[in-house]
Amino acid sequence: MMETEAPHLIRIIQAFNLRKIPYLLIGGEAVVQYGSILPTKDHDFWIDPDHRKEATSLLRELGYEGPPESEWDKPLLRLFADWSVVDLLSARNIRNLEGTSLAFDECLARAKKFTDPDGSFYVYVPCLSDLIALKKMRPPTPKDLEDLRYLEEAQKREQERIIPPV
Repeated sequence: MMETEAPHLIRIIQAFNLRKIPYLLIGGEAVVQYGSILPTKDHDFWIDPDHRKEATSLLRELGYEGPPESEWDKPLLRLFADWSVVDLLSARNIRNLEGTSLAFDECLARAKKFTDPDGSFYVYVPCLSDLIALKKMRPPTPKDLEDLRYLEEAQKREQERIIPPV
């Protein structure tokens, strides 16, 4: 995993991995995994909808506060601990503003697994094309536009490595 100053994030990812909760790190922290140094204010995860309650319960165990259990079936939940904010998206399928449909299971199958050098820590992040599509879920903020520029450049560099020049 790329350097981060987010101990809350690391604890969450370790707990998801330990409990085998299918997830994707999305949002700004996912962009950081591809090498961006742009800061982010929250931690965003896309969770398998079948594990929504388990993931929310786990975050409560880690000290996060959020909506009452009666609201845990909503597709988007926001939880807080100290200064840390976590958004949990748990829809099985989503469509962005450009009409691109994304299915959680398909995105997870294409995800990139970032692993630290000793192999003891890993995080699942959408592949570049899926992350770009996810960044287009809402009207873009200035931060989203910066992230999109970075991701599109990263995707271009990746394609240049895969397809040799003619």
